[in-house]
Amino acid sequence: MNPKKNNFERKDLFTDGKYTIQSFSDGQDTFRRLSCSEASICLIPFDLTDSNKIKGVYLSSYHDQLTDSSNFTCVTESFNRDQNTSYFQAIENSLNSRLGISDPDLNAIYYLGKINHTVPFNKEYRCYGFNVGHAFDPTILSPNSRHGHHLERIPFSRVIRGEISDSLILSASLLLLSYFTD
Repeated sequence: MNPKKNNFERKDLFTDGKYTIQSFSDGQDTFRRLSCSEASICLIPFDLTDSNKIKGVYLSSYHDQLTDSSNFTCVTESFNRDQNTSYFQAIENSLNSRLGISDPDLNAIYYLGKINHTVPFNKEYRCYGFNVGHAFDPTILSPNSRHGHHLERIPFSRVIRGEISDSLILSASLLLLSYFTD
């Protein structure tokens, strides 16, 4: 079943090479969309209980200038082909710079899938989970912030209860949860 396709005229209102704001109009209705052309990765570090249940996730804490409040998001990085030859290398670089983990155990990295945001902005992330296990020193969570962001360990139950409202975290957590359910 195909919904009725409207013939909207698309017009670029702004572009900086990375972000584009587009206006769509069919003569009666008009709406705008924001799209990002840059490839990105999303990393959700986590730890497990003794019975292989997700215990906590390590999220990037920051001050949201728009809402003037504290917020959380996953660790995200732009995928720069000049600096990384593969997505795996980008994950290794992110783990080293954000968690102080060099030469991570391959068995601790999970490719969770792609997360596509569509409305009101268009952005795609390749999402990875990383089981911090015993390779992680929690003292690195001190406020050695990068661009105003620092990592905090959040109990996974807070994410599942909806206390953390970032859509990227929710999407990544559901993908992560699919690996650890029967």
